[in-house]
Amino acid sequence: MRMACRPCRIPARTVARRYARLVDEGAMRVICEIEWSLLAEGLPATVWIGTAPGRAPEVARALAARADTPFVALASGAADVFCMLHGPTRADTTRALTTELPAVPGARTLRTEWMLRRLTSTSAWRLPRLTSGQIDALAGQNTVQYSAHPRDTPLTGLERDTVAVLRHDARMPFSTLARTLDITESRARRTVAALLESGLLRPRVEVDPRDIGYAVEVVLSIGCRPGAVRRLAASLADHPATRFLALTAAASVFTYGGVFRDESTSPTSSPAVSRAARKSPPWNAPCRWKCSSGTGRPAPESRGAGAQDRGGGASAGAGARAR
Repeated sequence: MRMACRPCRIPARTVARRYARLVDEGAMRVICEIEWSLLAEGLPATVWIGTAPGRAPEVARALAARADTPFVALASGAADVFCMLHGPTRADTTRALTTELPAVPGARTLRTEWMLRRLTSTSAWRLPRLTSGQIDALAGQNTVQYSAHPRDTPLTGLERDTVAVLRHDARMPFSTLARTLDITESRARRTVAALLESGLLRPRVEVDPRDIGYAVEVVLSIGCRPGAVRRLAASLADHPATRFLALTAAASVFTYGGVFRDESTSPTSSPAVSRAARKSPPWNAPCRWKCSSGTGRPAPESRGAGAQDRGGGASAGAGARAR
């Protein structure tokens, strides 16, 4: 707390009190994210699902109950439900797309787009409230040195179990983690320390953008002229509202996720972006269903399991919710 309060010139007790209140009220969570290429094989897919009239919430609930769908949302426009799917193995992903998802009661049509490469992720998004000097001061007080090149070897069984626990609660005491995993506390400490130092596991704070004034959440499929891909990617990645951007193998070149205060601040309102992009039909986000955390997933907004959050405005896009 002392490291956080000094650059902001706020008393440590005030920071601690506000932090505790935000956590207790569920407005903020401290989680850990993991490089998802270590947890699953192959490429993740985005799936746009058309449903029978009135069946979209039922389909969304069924998808949110799956372990391989890190992001599920109700939508409007050309699809009724949007989800991201990434199975443990390529065979699992293929089976889910070709057999299991089409068999979900209420689902009528599926459109799948493979994500070839993540260009930016939710973990890179920052609320534009601090000055550059405050950001530099906070960065300078970070005592944890992460590896710039995380190892690409598979996780061990214990590491996978540790990640599965800490992904949802990075504040868990080592004693509780040790009891959960049935190992000694010293081994739990060593395992977590190794994951942090290697850069495989990174703690972060997760908040609902709507609690801080960003009422409009979107997920867009964006296409562009062949010669404009790099320029458009740079423009979208640099936009302050961008939380997730991926290159896709589809007619729409990008899958984009962002948050905005209102529709007038959307990225396609920028002349530089609009000249290069052709935006797909809009998807509204009246309800969030699921969002798990990870650097390969648009992640980080939750209210807790079972609750339905209502988004504001006639937005183009989709929201998410955590299990």
